[in-house]
Amino acid sequence: MSSTYVDQRTAMHPLDPLSATEIEAAVEVLRESGRVSDEVRFVSVALDEPLKDQLDGANGAGAERRAFVVLREPVGKTLEAVVSLSERRVVGVEH
Repeated sequence: MSSTYVDQRTAMHPLDPLSATEIEAAVEVLRESGRVSDEVRFVSVALDEPLKDQLDGANGAGAERRAFVVLREPVGKTLEAVVSLSERRVVGVEH
């Protein structure tokens, strides 16, 4: 796998939806981080849209690709996470 999870073939514009490869990568990064349990259910994985100033110039070519993920723990707790696909890391998880 490449050094980042950004699918350059399908991410033609920074506001394009996440590709299947990017969605799978976001799930993988979260699972490998140890910040969610093995029993967690992934409710949704979508583009975490970049800030407007990151889109200025060159069609936002340098904007970081991030995923916004909603998860559900078996005990009834809902989590929200942001995963940087460009940096292969969890930016944050909120309960």
